[in-house]
Amino acid sequence: RYRFRSPEVDAVDSTGAGDAFCGAVAAALDRGETFGRAVKEGVAAGALACTVTGAQSSAPVREDIVRLADRIV
Repeated sequence: RYRFRSPEVDAVDSTGAGDAFCGAVAAALDRGETFGRAVKEGVAAGALACTVTGAQSSAPVREDIVRLADRIV
């Protein structure tokens, strides 16, 4: 079981947050990250996706995901 707090962000639209979460988890696992780290990256990606309006336009880049995931406890 894993439980991580979502980082606080200024959310404007949750469209695409679930897709960002799933995509980031899959990408992290594909890179060989542990499951716990992959979930942290998913949480970070989902949170970042909420900061932009729309689905495609809200897809965060890896550098931002990793930076935010590093702060998740």
